[in-house]
Amino acid sequence: MTHLLSAMTLWLLMGAAWSQEPSAPSEVLTAADIQAERLHIATEKKAADEAYASKVKVCYQKIAVNACKQEAKQVKTQLLNALRRRELVLNDAERQQRSARAIESTQERQSDEKRLQEAERRREAQELNLDKLQRHLEKNEQHLDKENEIEANREARAKRLVALLERQRAHEAKLKNSGKAQEAYQRKLEDAQQHRKQVEQDRAKRNPAVQPLPPRDETQP
Repeated sequence: MTHLLSAMTLWLLMGAAWSQEPSAPSEVLTAADIQAERLHIATEKKAADEAYASKVKVCYQKIAVNACKQEAKQVKTQLLNALRRRELVLNDAERQQRSARAIESTQERQSDEKRLQEAERRREAQELNLDKLQRHLEKNEQHLDKENEIEANREARAKRLVALLERQRAHEAKLKNSGKAQEAYQRKLEDAQQHRKQVEQDRAKRNPAVQPLPPRDETQP
């Protein structure tokens, strides 16, 4: 499992480094390159899911199950975020390729001056696309952060509920034990009273009460 986590961490670092590099021009990133990269991303997503499932199984063998699961989920989420950023870069590269092919087809029918104007518009469009992509990435990151916060709050509420249920069970057990103790005390008290009554009866049988003497006749000497 340690090797598995190390592999996930390595994938995460590789994905983060890849996403930080500037997107390659359409002349360098060919369609075959993009398709191959998409296959790599799909493979890494599947590996992340399998690694997370394996880690969760191990977590159930530990005491801090929720904390272990949360740690595994954070690693998986970070990896998937990095893969998503790579996919966004690929999507932008494909859009640039389509745009470049359309522009090149148009430029072949235009004069040098028009081609220069088109090139300027292309540059501006690329900058706008990059700005839009950056805003989109920032928005996605904010959304992911919010989802992580919601998940953390959900885990906290679940832990609190478990703690409350444990306290309630402990309280009920205490009340139950207290009731049993009271019943035992009452039985002992009744047994003691019965025993004392029996002792008094036995004593009365062994020592019958002395009958009082008849009244004395005052006329007799």
